[in-house]
Amino acid sequence: VIRAFNRDTPYDRFLLEQLAGDELFPEDANAQVATGYTLLWPDESNASNILLARQDSLNDLTANIGSVFLGASIGCAQCHDHKFDPLLQVDFYRLQAFFSGIIRNDRAPVGTPAQLAAYHEQLESWKAETADLRNELHQLEFVARVKAAGDRRMKFPAVVLEAIDTPPEYRTTYQRQLAYWSERQMEINETGVASHLSDEQKRRRQQLRDQLKERERSKPRPPAEETGMIVGELHAVPPPTYRLAAGSYDKPLEEVTPGFLSVLFPSGANSADVTAPSAHSSGRRTALARWLVDQANPLPARVIVNRIWQGHFGRGIVDNANDFGNQTPPPSHPELLDWLAWNFATVIESERGSDNTGASRPADFPMSWRIKSLHRLLMTSQAYRQSTARGTDALALAGASADPGNRLYWHFERHRLTAESIRDAFLAVAGRLEGSLHGPSVFPELPPDFSKREAWKASALPAERSRRSIYVHAKRNLPYPLLEAFDLPDMHESCARRSQTTVAPQALMLLNSEIVLEFAQAFAGQLLAENPQAELSVLVHQAYQRAFGRDATEDEVDGAQRFIARQQALLELERAPGRPLLLPRNFPKFLDPSLAAAITDFCHALMNSNEFIYVD
Repeated sequence: VIRAFNRDTPYDRFLLEQLAGDELFPEDANAQVATGYTLLWPDESNASNILLARQDSLNDLTANIGSVFLGASIGCAQCHDHKFDPLLQVDFYRLQAFFSGIIRNDRAPVGTPAQLAAYHEQLESWKAETADLRNELHQLEFVARVKAAGDRRMKFPAVVLEAIDTPPEYRTTYQRQLAYWSERQMEINETGVASHLSDEQKRRRQQLRDQLKERERSKPRPPAEETGMIVGELHAVPPPTYRLAAGSYDKPLEEVTPGFLSVLFPSGANSADVTAPSAHSSGRRTALARWLVDQANPLPARVIVNRIWQGHFGRGIVDNANDFGNQTPPPSHPELLDWLAWNFATVIESERGSDNTGASRPADFPMSWRIKSLHRLLMTSQAYRQSTARGTDALALAGASADPGNRLYWHFERHRLTAESIRDAFLAVAGRLEGSLHGPSVFPELPPDFSKREAWKASALPAERSRRSIYVHAKRNLPYPLLEAFDLPDMHESCARRSQTTVAPQALMLLNSEIVLEFAQAFAGQLLAENPQAELSVLVHQAYQRAFGRDATEDEVDGAQRFIARQQALLELERAPGRPLLLPRNFPKFLDPSLAAAITDFCHALMNSNEFIYVD
């Protein structure tokens, strides 16, 4: 995703890759990995009801597609026709049918079609050569594994047990989907299997394993070491989808076929035209993706334009970016939204089919789905370049009286940095921000009061722990505390608009958190390392430049010097014996420790200021 946005991949191409990159662009490894978007549903690893877990994942994906790309609260039609919008229950399940055949692969090899074809051909040949050994080992261990599983099998119905017991290469699409949730709950250790085998069976099992280990040397290797979480399909005809009575997974009604929202097709011709690209894929996701980016479908362009506007101005032209329906107030500037969406989605013929060179373009109109062109337009507009200061002149007072909510954008709205940007700003002033791009998630250190059961293991290298916050591991049930304090969105569902709260825990986090204090120590250490012999006034100017990107005023320099002197005196007077000072990292040894600690407190105060965490 980061690479796509940096390359200015046209949004229509981006959307095609996210939903059907494996079908449409099999030669592009990035497009294959992009399909991981469809696999990001909330996942309960120990789900007791596997059939419900499968249905919940499809429901979440269906609702997400509706809100994210169409601005439609289609999730409200899961159990019945929508109460307020013309969205039918059958539309929900028609939309769901596009995804009924998807199979999750968390560690799939990536590569070009030629590379993958050669790899799979060699792998199938190896499997054929070792089939007798593997089948005999499976039969030998089967009963022992069933016995070792014991009560764990009893909670699953027969259809799930059948999926578990079927060897992976012989499973149907539906069985593979069920096995994804159930198999990981059936993991059995070596002792458990061995305890249910006779001595003769153990000897034969070891012989088979030794022979397979020898054959492993000739097993083909993937075309690249990198793997990705990608989606795939097994057959051209996926499992059927049914409309469910009251949304209950165990109360199927009539079967439905893939189709689009009925409200957009008054003639009733809303069935999808699906063509399977191969014997191993249905082509359904391709049909959906192409409909979403079709010039005749205005919704995706309007929705993404509104989201980008909201990102810059704090609120969208439509207040709820996920719901353009009747429960949301009408657009504040409907003609502007129409104009932006039309220009955004209109394609220059010379660029039609272009993927993402990212090269400079001669003009921004029309935009050909390029998000950077939209950013440039909005950020150079008069509305965006206004001051947040409202002023006290007659015009400002009239504006405040006529439009107190600033619906007409007569001034810019002051807003706080996002949670991720606050952490990145801390890392930047501390001189620790690691700016490398791409790669796996990183795991910064957690506070010591986290229980071992919940905590993750911190990344080994300090540079990895200091990467930008967009790379911090996102665990739904364990949000990173510093980010959570500043309104990190709930990761269980799509966030239409971030909250911006002002609550006591935020101030306490900035004042007392060991993480923030460590950043302040590093900030002070950077100042002293760069200016070891400098006057205090020079340090203050450098601190303001680093924290705020501007010079300090004379009054600010004077106030900072008085604060540091007073803080130094207090530390010398009131510090309890044995209590360590909050010293800068690697500060010069000739510097008085109390003065050094006072400089740390000054840096800490700057990091707590409104100017540091708010955009004026």
